[in-house]
Amino acid sequence: MKRLRYIVGLVLAASFAFFTFSNVDWHSVQNNIASVGPKNILLALCALSTGYLIRVLRWKLLLKSANVSVDATRLAGPFLASFALNNLVPARAGDALRVFGFVREIGVRSSVLMATVIAERFHDLATLLLLCLFGVLLTGGFQRQPVFPFVVFLWCLAIIFGFIFTVLLYRWVAHILLRIRNLAFVSRSNLLVKIINFSLRNLIIVGKLSRKNLAPLAILSLLAWLSEAAIFLVIANAVGIDMTLGNMLLATGLATLMTLIPGTPGHIGTFDFGARAGFLAGGATMSQAMSATIIVHILLWLPITMVGGFYLLQLWLKKSAMKIPADA
Repeated sequence: MKRLRYIVGLVLAASFAFFTFSNVDWHSVQNNIASVGPKNILLALCALSTGYLIRVLRWKLLLKSANVSVDATRLAGPFLASFALNNLVPARAGDALRVFGFVREIGVRSSVLMATVIAERFHDLATLLLLCLFGVLLTGGFQRQPVFPFVVFLWCLAIIFGFIFTVLLYRWVAHILLRIRNLAFVSRSNLLVKIINFSLRNLIIVGKLSRKNLAPLAILSLLAWLSEAAIFLVIANAVGIDMTLGNMLLATGLATLMTLIPGTPGHIGTFDFGARAGFLAGGATMSQAMSATIIVHILLWLPITMVGGFYLLQLWLKKSAMKIPADA
């Protein structure tokens, strides 16, 4: 089943990549990329660094909610290493590395680390949907195409409020799920029981970790994604796109939500499809949208992969040196 899911994801990612990178004036794209000066790259890197610093602080707060105190400096390396591996390997392998690979370095049980990663993903999803919601509102999507933006608006709103409701009243929601699981026609279905059990575990994890510090976690999540959205804005303006706040939020949300489709390493194809669509919605030409998409993708991928990869390399060298006998 997992293999089928990844095959389908790979086919979808390849289709998105073909659609995104075909029929492009690459000469114009090259000229647009060359026009982006070092000042804009530096601004984008500052925004990137700020976003990851905030994410590390959010992870520290989630661990604190689980009654575990860890210094942020001990969390930064494993956090960046997990994202580096996610950039290189599909199927979110970096999340598994963060949960099981750094127990000794962080000094926290893997079960606690897994709980924080799950809660982190829920907060990210809710925040990205919020960005899309405000993006649709601020770009005036309702006036141009009343039906589709309204559906997106209601969908995002329902999930966001559902998330808040679940966090605040997770015990009550868990009780309802248990009652549903005990119904005769549900209990006879292994698939339904597995789905409910999975939902219960995640519900309790997210509820317990988020309820204590819901407001600070929500603020940190919003600041982290706004920092990433700033990269879209800086690069868009650098290639000549007159990017508004609404388009910036929409492009960030679309590009990142597309990466939920499992497929290629580094989300090649899926991210690019979403980002290009967001830039085009902001009034960019095809070459401008493609130029901005390529630069933003490289900026989001390369620095974190290098820094996280360097941490993994020096950790591996350190462990290898410890295995060498003293008289060797």
